[in-house]
Amino acid sequence: MEQFEYRNYKGIGVILVLFILLVIATRVFADPYDPADSDSVLPTATREFTIRNMTSYYMRTRNLNGDFESPPPFLNYIPPNESYSFQLVYQFGSLSSAYALFSFELPLYVASYGTISCFMNVSGSGVQSWHVNQITRPFSERANKGVLEITVGPPSNL
Repeated sequence: MEQFEYRNYKGIGVILVLFILLVIATRVFADPYDPADSDSVLPTATREFTIRNMTSYYMRTRNLNGDFESPPPFLNYIPPNESYSFQLVYQFGSLSSAYALFSFELPLYVASYGTISCFMNVSGSGVQSWHVNQITRPFSERANKGVLEITVGPPSNL
């Protein structure tokens, strides 16, 4: 009976040794460029995006979502003839983006006169751009790198 117990302990010891060898082998042969195996952080930077409200309407924030710098923007309104800047965080070599949805309002009348939805993008090399998905007439937009200008009527020159 004692021989059987001795063999049982020997079997557990062999399994334990094999497990330790397996762990060592996976560490030795792991891909050093696999981000899952690495605790290093890729370099990050920020880019500024500015939206200029060149209308006589208030731009009310409906949705802000994406790779904003922490803490994310807390914005309710962009008053007429004012601007607001966002900071987007990006990692070198990967695309970062953020989404913004605004409505054009006159708060005294509690009415919406149109909307704009847009994306802010930063490429992996740091090039920034705006992409306007939708804007309601009579509003128009003009984008130049990190600045998006909103006007009433035809787009203005930046």
